[in-house]
Amino acid sequence: MADFLSAEWLEDVNRAVSREIPPADVFSGHPALRVVMEMPDGPANLPHALTLTAEPTGFSVAVGDHLAADVILRIPYTDAQNLANGHVSSSALLREGHIKVRGDMNLLIPFVTVLASLHTPASTD
Repeated sequence: MADFLSAEWLEDVNRAVSREIPPADVFSGHPALRVVMEMPDGPANLPHALTLTAEPTGFSVAVGDHLAADVILRIPYTDAQNLANGHVSSSALLREGHIKVRGDMNLLIPFVTVLASLHTPASTD
């Protein structure tokens, strides 16, 4: 498995999420939905944010934040790394208050598969 937030990890995640198409009814007239995952305490040499985007054509994950984010998830870097490595579940982190959510949590529903891909080893083709 590639190191968390490495270029290879990002490629693996995008390969996994590109297979998913969001349901058309989640957009409600918006061309795209975006969730930003902030990790403000991460190492200086790694990205401190990821943007997960859902468009009618599919999902993608990119390094950095986006000013048009619909939801922002703030998570300590260590927790994000443990989540990516499968050592902890996102539901446990939410329940224990490790993930702070700003925005409409209902907009996270189409991202469930994408979020799962962030912490599930991607298969290589």
